[in-house]
Amino acid sequence: MKHSEVCEEYNDSQVSSELPFKCMCPPGWGWKIKNEEPDVVQALRHNKGKPQLTYVLSAPAACVQIATVMEVGRQKYELDNWKKGFDKKEGLDSVLRHIMAHLNGHVYDPETELRHLSLALAGLLMYVDNEVLDRNHD
Repeated sequence: MKHSEVCEEYNDSQVSSELPFKCMCPPGWGWKIKNEEPDVVQALRHNKGKPQLTYVLSAPAACVQIATVMEVGRQKYELDNWKKGFDKKEGLDSVLRHIMAHLNGHVYDPETELRHLSLALAGLLMYVDNEVLDRNHD
């Protein structure tokens, strides 16, 4: 590779040699590789110890399943109906019914034609969200 191919500061008056070479650029210039990415300056962030929410994106198939269950729920009830909270026992019973159906060899829920595990996962997600935000009822 020639100096002219890598150095931004190269001009024809300088000696061109094969690498490795000593840069002939004026003192203090050093040599800079052409098309080198400039240093990226970023805003300071204090995220150490905070959950990285992008982890959920590493399971895209599960995310699609949850979104599908949520859409069916929106059509069956109304948008964000679940945010009104659940009776604690009924909410967990629903999740457990889908888990038990899966353990008994049933992949799909006959009513919705969705996977039992997807319904359980979405149900638990909604239940936990309500529990954390104190929306569930005794």
